[in-house]
Formats: sequence, structure tokens, C-alpha cells
Amino acid sequence: MNLPCAIHFQKTLGQPTSESLVSGRMDWNIRTNDRAFFLLQYDNGRQPIVVDPISSVFNVHYSGPWWQAQLNETHTFGTTEANQFLLAGIYQDGVTSVVNPAQTLAAFPTTLDWSNAGGPFTQLGGF
Repeated sequence: MNLPCAIHFQKTLGQPTSESLVSGRMDWNIRTNDRAFFLLQYDNGRQPIVVDPISSVFNVHYSGPWWQAQLNETHTFGTTEANQFLLAGIYQDGVTSVVNPAQTLAAFPTTLDWSNAGGPFTQLGGF
């Protein structure tokens, strides 16, 4: 009997993805030599990160919003010099997890024990 020692499986699975991005910008001409703008962006969505070719129970998705804001003011001194102030920030609150944790644990019960790091997989199977 001639059996291969390794087999490679490849499959493209279509997974639902939802994404929304809302962006707004306001520009001000404060004076002849002063200009400013404020930019605000909000993004929220859900994207597949890992699509398991064996079972969809182990698919992993990322979901989470992020915000980004910028305040920019530029002052010009004649035609050859400028000074710029930029205040910016971003906030991200993303979560990566399996799609349905209850189904995943039912299919592959396990307990992670970080106090036994580097030890054998004694908790596999829920024992």
C-alpha cells in the first residue's frame, strides 16, 4: 500500500463580511494666513480571519469599531514659510474570536491552563 505522508487541502469558502466607514471633514479659512480642518472617521465591521477548511465551527472572525480624529491648523508667513499644528488620535476596540464559542467547545472541549505553560497538552479533550 502506497500512502502519502502528507496531504494538502485547499478550499475557498465564501464568508459573510460587513463593513461600514463614516467619514466627515470640516474646513475653516480662519484668516488669510490661517486655515484649519477637523476630520472624524468611524469604522465598524466584521471580517473573517480564519476560515477552517474542515469545519466551519472553527472559523474565526474579527469585529470591532475604531475611531480616528484629526485637528490641523496651518499658518503661513508670506510665500516661503509655514507653521503647522496637528492633533490626532485613534481608538480601536476589536475582538477576535470564534464565530460560535459554544459550538466550538462542544466539538473540541479543552481548558487552557497558563500556569502549566510549556507542559504537555494534558487538558485536551476536557480531561
